[in-house]
Amino acid sequence: MKIKKTLLKLVLITFVFISCKDDSIKCNGSREKETVIEILRDETLKQKFLFKNSLGIDEEYLHHFFDNNIKLSLIRTTGINKELKSCKCSAQLELSLKPEVISFTTDNLSGSNIEYRKEIINNLLNLKVDIDYRIQETDDDDFIVEAFVPDELGNLLSTSYIFESQYNGSQNNESQNNESQFDKSQFYESKSDKIFKVGQEVTFEEVDNGGGKFILTFLDDNKVKILYKYSDHEDIEIAEYKDGKIIQESGQDDTYQIKGKYLKYIGKDDDFFYQMKY
Repeated sequence: MKIKKTLLKLVLITFVFISCKDDSIKCNGSREKETVIEILRDETLKQKFLFKNSLGIDEEYLHHFFDNNIKLSLIRTTGINKELKSCKCSAQLELSLKPEVISFTTDNLSGSNIEYRKEIINNLLNLKVDIDYRIQETDDDDFIVEAFVPDELGNLLSTSYIFESQYNGSQNNESQNNESQFDKSQFYESKSDKIFKVGQEVTFEEVDNGGGKFILTFLDDNKVKILYKYSDHEDIEIAEYKDGKIIQESGQDDTYQIKGKYLKYIGKDDDFFYQMKY
């Protein structure tokens, strides 16, 4: 796995955090640490189009990354100037991914050279990036943070995006597979408590063979318009809707019943089940 390198340049950014009321500023203070992360976020967002075009990382993910996936660790105070009310700080930036993302990334390897690939992945997950910043209190009880944005921040961002994308993709596939595995008990265990508003249109798609579709439009006076579509065939009918059952005015033997998010169609030859699509 190859991580694209450094899209960020080493720059010095100054950020003013307003209304610091603590007795003294400190390198590991919660607001000081949050301000350092905000500096990194602001500088990265200035290059959001570069990240989008080169790595496919959009602005939404950039905010997610700085809100959830990165933290400061091994914070050290490297200098104090009491006269200027300032301190110099060093720390390390590291990833803070969810445990399920980490376990999925490390435990779902297949093919050849698994141990070698696992070692590379662990090195990426445990990558530490050094960062230096300076904090100074102002005369009006605010404080200023100056931070050097390291080149290697782009490596942390790339690693986070790749591993989370792989995990989210697997979860989406599993969800789709679960939806496709329909058990008739899902229908019978559901309740007939769905309330539909006048004018509401609801679509049910066949869960067994696929292709068939009922589009129901609920009308005044407990009436419902049924539009059935299958391939190039369409039927339209007006029926009565009562207590989850659709009663056809034409007196046909075919009946329908809605329970939860499912519709059961009882035909002359067989039963068919349809699932509501939102």
